Order: sequence, then C-alpha cells, then structure tokens
Amino acid sequence: MAGFLVIHYLDAYPLEILIAICQYVDMNCVFCDNMKTSVSNSRVTRQGSQVWRRRYCEKCGRTFTTRENVELGFLEVLKLNGSKEPFSRSKLIYSVMEACSHIPDQRDSSMALVETVEREILRNLEIDSNSVSSSTVADVVATVLKRYDPLAHLKYVGYRAQAPTSKRELKSLIKGSN
Repeated sequence: MAGFLVIHYLDAYPLEILIAICQYVDMNCVFCDNMKTSVSNSRVTRQGSQVWRRRYCEKCGRTFTTRENVELGFLEVLKLNGSKEPFSRSKLIYSVMEACSHIPDQRDSSMALVETVEREILRNLEIDSNSVSSSTVADVVATVLKRYDPLAHLKYVGYRAQAPTSKRELKSLIKGSN
C-alpha cells in the first residue's frame, strides 16, 4: 500500500523523530490520487497516541486531514484455551461502545477510552514480548471504564462474567465497582 507507514511499538524511536520523518512520506491525494502531497501542519493529539496532519495536494490544490495511529498488529492475544490470535481493535471498540451505550453521543468518548486502553496495554507490555493475555486486556478495559463511568464498568463486567442470579450477587458486583 503506497504511502502507508506502520510504526511498531517495539521500534525505540522517540515520537518527535517519527513525526519529523513521516512528514516526508508520500501520501496519495484522496481527491485526485496524485502522489505529490505536502504536509502544511502537523501536531500530536492531546492523548499523544495520534499524529494529526493537514496535507495539501500540489496537483488539484485541495487539502485533507490524516491521522496516524500506532498499529497494534504485531500484538498477539493469548486466549484462555491457550490459542493465540492477533489483537483486534474492532473487538475492543465494540466492547467499549456496548458498555457505554447508555451515554449520549458516546462515540467520541468511546474512541478516547479505546485509545487509553491501548496505551495502558502497551505500557504494561514486557520489553521483549509481543503477546498479552485476554484476561489482562479485559482487566485493563474494566479499570479504564471504572475510572470513566461506573455504569459502563458494570455493563462490561456483566458481559464478561455470568449475569448475577441473585440480589446478593448484584450487590456484591455493585460494591466491587466502587
């Protein structure tokens, strides 16, 4: 795929150097498919997990915005049955959005929560490891949701565990989320 740069977490380059290098990577114009575009503005987002770029096409003169994320395609998730599968951002997004479904306009906040979860997973990843257990991913999601919204945390924990069958189980689940 022309103009696409994958930045792996295990590469030990500071973000500032990667930002400087990526400004010179060719990207096709989304309007006319011209390969000659230039970066007119670039900055790191507030969370620091994304680089925002304003690009200008030298052929058609139009501008467009790109956002570059760290890709977690190298990360493997160790399932409870011992099998491995590639990390799936879409599964993470679905889980967080389901847990936050009661929140009005939850799309933006859900995406910010997903980025927070990904950052936490990467922070806790051992130096020479490219795998994480599914229970670790689930625990990180639960922790992030608990800090953000207790009801979202409860809904997520309810999806993971069996639904409480008695008032006592429900009360202990609620007490554990505080």
